[in-house]
Amino acid sequence: MREWRIDLPFTKPVTLNDRMIWQVKHTHRKRWRAAAKTGARQAGIPELAKFTVVFHYRPIDNRRRDTDNLVQSLKWMVDGLVDAGVCIDDDPTHYRLTEPVIHGATRPRQPGQLWLVVRDLGDEPGTQTLLPLERTDA
Repeated sequence: MREWRIDLPFTKPVTLNDRMIWQVKHTHRKRWRAAAKTGARQAGIPELAKFTVVFHYRPIDNRRRDTDNLVQSLKWMVDGLVDAGVCIDDDPTHYRLTEPVIHGATRPRQPGQLWLVVRDLGDEPGTQTLLPLERTDA
């Protein structure tokens, strides 16, 4: 299985619990999409027929966190990967949602860390693209 790591320039994710006006949310969305797009291009990720993304978060402390709250940031980054040409779309035919991973806290006084692992699912059974059959009636 081929995979690529993209380190993100942020220290904390935008979560579903964050309340913000639409202008602030729009600014965050643009920054997260751009970071994923840039990271994908720097990592040299080719166009994939089917892929998944594992979003990793190492917070600054060990408070309880829900992985599903990270889906807001994940959605924007998957959109950025599509913008980068990693795949033609993030619909269920091309993209499989994977639960984010929250790691133990960083060392004291260290900022949080965020990264993506993009995995090629093109070799997985049932994900290969069918080639058109040649016509033999001539």
